[in-house]
Amino acid sequence: MDHIAAETGLDRVAVRRVNMITPAQIPYKMPSGGTIDAGDMPALLDMALDRADVAGFAARRRASEAVGKLRGIGFGLYLEQCGEGADEGVHVEFQDDGQMLVHAAQQCNGQGHRTTLTQILSDRLGYDADMISVVQGDSRFSPRGTTGGARMTVILGSAAAEAAALIVAAARPYAAKMLECAADDLEFSDGLFSLKDSNRSVRLDDLVRRLAIAGAPHVLNLRHGYSTKGATYPFGCHIVELEVDPATAAVEISRYHVTDDFGMVINPSTLVGQIHGGIAQGVGQALFEQVIYDQSGQILTGSLMDYALPRADHFPGFDIQFCQTPSQNNVLGVKGAGEAGAIGAPQAIISALCDAVGVAHIDMPATPQAIFRALKINKNIRKAS
Repeated sequence: MDHIAAETGLDRVAVRRVNMITPAQIPYKMPSGGTIDAGDMPALLDMALDRADVAGFAARRRASEAVGKLRGIGFGLYLEQCGEGADEGVHVEFQDDGQMLVHAAQQCNGQGHRTTLTQILSDRLGYDADMISVVQGDSRFSPRGTTGGARMTVILGSAAAEAAALIVAAARPYAAKMLECAADDLEFSDGLFSLKDSNRSVRLDDLVRRLAIAGAPHVLNLRHGYSTKGATYPFGCHIVELEVDPATAAVEISRYHVTDDFGMVINPSTLVGQIHGGIAQGVGQALFEQVIYDQSGQILTGSLMDYALPRADHFPGFDIQFCQTPSQNNVLGVKGAGEAGAIGAPQAIISALCDAVGVAHIDMPATPQAIFRALKINKNIRKAS
């Protein structure tokens, strides 16, 4: 997109805007396969530009130049297709003391599955989160599944949400019998079955304990799988500002803003954590990480003593906001988020770096040596012109 802008003389944001899918085109069938089911991409771009104060960039660039630094701004817009499929979902077992044991089909590798699944079940059932335990990766009991990234909340979270509804439906006749009323006369809210127009009620966790029979499977135990209607299509905009020191070719990221549309957000804290990690991975790809071999094929970056990784002090504070348009392809309305940070970051960093240095392209990783060469090329071009 930056190259198109350079060739046509158009603004870099304008080039991106004219190529965007509009809400009027959704559902949008892509030539590569799949149909985008929800989203307002132009509106998200406007949110990002406003939040990142792109209008104030020129003044910040002048301030950087006043102290001998080269400042650039970069844009990275992404659209991802993810979260489509099915698995065996969840196997819910109730214990005699009311505890809920949830065997999950997908295995966590750092995204906080247990927190998200616990939150969904606790919210839908009015169950104390401390009474819910999520078990993963136990081949004796766990339903069949995979490692879960962007597909976890879409598939497994939806399975948990539907399982909660099935548990309430299965418990309703027992609650009605206990309260000596018709099942249709009961309301369920915040974990409580209550008889309409009366003060008679029973909590779900109390009902679970009363229905327990020692040594026998609980009557409310269930297995429930889930299959999506289609993929989800998260999208977002990364806007980065960085400074380059011409004397050392060192890069300092000074501002980093992200606006993402992940559909309905279940847990903002864990979601932000995933974005942080993804950005770090993307910045590493853009500026630091490189596998080098010598002419004989011997790897020269065989350990972290030689292979550069970004550190915490390479990053500013991240400014993150969400634009929530529900996905139509799963019951929770969520979209995948596992790789979003890593998709948007590399292009935004390189876009900003090229803008700062004044060149059309720099290969990743843009090490100080590569930046020094780019600065020299730009200086020679200016002399020639």
